[in-house]
Amino acid sequence: MPRGHDVHARAERRIRQDHTDTASAEFEHQLLSDGVWEDVLEDTQLAQLEDAIATAENARERRRGELDDESEDHGLLVATAMDDLQNVVRKRVMELCAERAHRALEDGDQWLAENHFSAELVEDAQDEAAGWLHEHPNVCLRVFGTTHPSVLTDHEVTA
Repeated sequence: MPRGHDVHARAERRIRQDHTDTASAEFEHQLLSDGVWEDVLEDTQLAQLEDAIATAENARERRRGELDDESEDHGLLVATAMDDLQNVVRKRVMELCAERAHRALEDGDQWLAENHFSAELVEDAQDEAAGWLHEHPNVCLRVFGTTHPSVLTDHEVTA
Protein backbone atom coordinates (compact mmCIF):
# COMPACT_ATOMS: atom_id res chain seq x y z
CA MET A 1 0.00 0.00 0.00
CA PRO A 2 1.64 3.26 -1.06
CA ARG A 3 2.05 5.98 1.50
CA GLY A 4 -0.07 9.07 1.25
CA HIS A 5 1.15 12.59 0.68
CA ASP A 6 0.89 13.41 4.37
CA VAL A 7 4.40 12.20 5.13
CA HIS A 8 6.32 14.89 6.98
CA ALA A 9 9.21 16.30 4.91
CA ARG A 10 11.79 15.36 7.57
CA ALA A 11 10.41 11.85 7.76
CA GLU A 12 10.46 11.39 4.01
CA ARG A 13 14.06 12.63 3.82
CA ARG A 14 15.20 10.19 6.54
CA ILE A 15 13.40 7.28 4.92
CA ARG A 16 14.91 8.03 1.50
CA GLN A 17 18.42 8.85 2.69
CA ASP A 18 19.08 6.98 5.91
CA HIS A 19 16.87 3.93 6.00
CA THR A 20 17.19 2.89 2.36
CA ASP A 21 20.98 3.02 2.73
CA THR A 22 20.96 1.20 6.07
CA ALA A 23 18.72 -1.59 4.79
CA SER A 24 20.52 -1.96 1.46
CA ALA A 25 23.89 -2.16 3.23
CA GLU A 26 22.70 -5.29 5.05
CA PHE A 27 23.01 -7.20 1.78
CA GLU A 28 25.75 -7.53 -0.79
CA HIS A 29 23.63 -9.18 -3.47
CA GLN A 30 21.83 -6.73 -5.71
CA LEU A 31 18.57 -8.72 -5.77
CA LEU A 32 18.35 -8.36 -2.01
CA SER A 33 19.68 -4.82 -1.62
CA ASP A 34 17.52 -3.40 -4.41
CA GLY A 35 14.47 -5.25 -3.12
CA VAL A 36 14.82 -4.08 0.47
CA TRP A 37 15.47 -0.52 -0.76
CA GLU A 38 12.01 -0.60 -2.37
CA ASP A 39 10.48 -2.27 0.69
CA VAL A 40 11.72 0.58 2.90
CA LEU A 41 10.28 3.23 0.60
CA GLU A 42 6.89 1.52 0.48
CA ASP A 43 6.52 0.55 4.14
CA THR A 44 3.61 2.41 5.73
CA GLN A 45 4.60 1.44 9.28
CA LEU A 46 8.05 2.96 8.86
CA ALA A 47 6.51 6.09 7.37
CA GLN A 48 4.16 6.43 10.35
CA LEU A 49 7.00 6.00 12.82
CA GLU A 50 9.14 8.59 11.04
CA ASP A 51 6.16 10.96 10.89
CA ALA A 52 5.78 10.58 14.65
CA ILE A 53 9.47 11.39 15.18
CA ALA A 54 9.29 14.41 12.88
CA THR A 55 6.19 15.67 14.70
CA ALA A 56 7.95 15.19 18.04
CA GLU A 57 10.97 17.12 16.71
CA ASN A 58 8.70 20.00 15.81
CA ALA A 59 7.09 19.90 19.24
CA ARG A 60 10.50 19.85 20.95
CA GLU A 61 11.69 22.86 18.96
CA ARG A 62 8.47 24.73 19.67
CA ARG A 63 8.65 24.04 23.42
CA ARG A 64 12.26 25.17 23.53
CA GLY A 65 11.43 28.29 21.55
CA GLU A 66 8.34 29.30 23.50
CA LEU A 67 9.57 28.60 27.02
CA ASP A 68 12.36 30.88 28.19
CA ASP A 69 13.27 29.07 31.40
CA GLU A 70 16.91 28.16 30.74
CA SER A 71 17.15 26.18 33.99
CA GLU A 72 15.23 23.33 32.37
CA ASP A 73 15.44 21.72 28.96
CA HIS A 74 11.77 21.75 28.02
CA GLY A 75 12.38 19.48 25.07
CA LEU A 76 14.19 16.76 27.05
CA LEU A 77 11.14 14.58 27.66
CA VAL A 78 10.20 14.84 24.00
CA ALA A 79 13.78 13.95 23.02
CA THR A 80 13.63 10.86 25.23
CA ALA A 81 10.41 9.77 23.53
CA MET A 82 12.07 10.36 20.15
CA ASP A 83 14.97 8.10 21.15
CA ASP A 84 12.50 5.33 21.96
CA LEU A 85 10.77 5.80 18.61
CA GLN A 86 14.12 5.77 16.79
CA ASN A 87 14.90 2.41 18.39
CA VAL A 88 11.60 1.09 17.04
CA VAL A 89 12.49 2.49 13.60
CA ARG A 90 15.85 0.67 13.63
CA LYS A 91 14.05 -2.55 14.53
CA ARG A 92 11.52 -2.02 11.75
CA VAL A 93 14.29 -1.56 9.17
CA MET A 94 15.83 -4.86 10.28
CA GLU A 95 12.40 -6.52 10.10
CA LEU A 96 12.09 -5.37 6.50
CA CYS A 97 15.49 -6.95 5.82
CA ALA A 98 14.28 -10.23 7.32
CA GLU A 99 11.12 -10.13 5.24
CA ARG A 100 13.17 -9.50 2.08
CA ALA A 101 15.54 -12.39 2.86
CA HIS A 102 12.56 -14.66 3.55
CA ARG A 103 10.93 -13.61 0.27
CA ALA A 104 14.11 -14.45 -1.67
CA LEU A 105 14.13 -17.95 -0.21
CA GLU A 106 10.43 -18.45 -0.69
CA ASP A 107 10.04 -16.95 -4.17
CA GLY A 108 13.38 -17.86 -5.79
CA ASP A 109 11.95 -20.85 -7.65
CA GLN A 110 9.15 -18.70 -9.03
CA TRP A 111 11.67 -16.07 -10.18
CA LEU A 112 13.48 -18.82 -12.07
CA ALA A 113 10.30 -20.29 -13.55
CA GLU A 114 9.26 -16.87 -14.82
CA ASN A 115 12.78 -16.19 -16.16
CA HIS A 116 13.17 -13.04 -14.09
CA PHE A 117 16.75 -13.89 -13.11
CA SER A 118 19.40 -16.48 -13.88
CA ALA A 119 19.81 -19.55 -11.72
CA GLU A 120 23.20 -18.31 -10.51
CA LEU A 121 21.79 -14.93 -9.43
CA VAL A 122 18.92 -16.52 -7.54
CA GLU A 123 21.12 -19.13 -5.90
CA ASP A 124 23.64 -16.51 -4.75
CA ALA A 125 20.86 -14.29 -3.40
CA GLN A 126 19.28 -17.24 -1.59
CA ASP A 127 22.61 -18.23 -0.05
CA GLU A 128 23.07 -14.71 1.29
CA ALA A 129 19.45 -14.52 2.45
CA ALA A 130 19.75 -17.80 4.36
CA GLY A 131 22.97 -16.60 5.98
CA TRP A 132 21.38 -13.27 6.94
CA LEU A 133 18.40 -14.95 8.58
CA HIS A 134 20.70 -17.39 10.38
CA GLU A 135 22.81 -14.48 11.71
CA HIS A 136 19.78 -12.51 12.97
CA PRO A 137 17.78 -14.90 15.19
CA ASN A 138 16.26 -12.12 17.32
CA VAL A 139 14.87 -10.38 14.25
CA CYS A 140 13.53 -13.70 12.96
CA LEU A 141 11.85 -14.35 16.29
CA ARG A 142 10.12 -10.94 16.14
CA VAL A 143 9.01 -11.29 12.53
CA PHE A 144 8.33 -15.01 12.13
CA GLY A 145 7.79 -16.17 15.70
CA THR A 146 10.80 -18.48 15.50
CA THR A 147 14.56 -18.10 15.30
CA HIS A 148 14.65 -20.63 12.44
CA PRO A 149 11.95 -19.84 9.84
CA SER A 150 10.75 -22.86 7.85
CA VAL A 151 12.23 -21.47 4.61
CA LEU A 152 15.69 -22.13 6.07
CA THR A 153 15.01 -25.87 6.17
CA ASP A 154 15.67 -26.23 2.44
CA HIS A 155 18.69 -23.90 2.37
CA GLU A 156 22.09 -24.76 3.71
CA VAL A 157 23.90 -21.95 5.44
CA THR A 158 27.48 -21.77 4.21
CA ALA A 159 30.16 -20.14 6.30
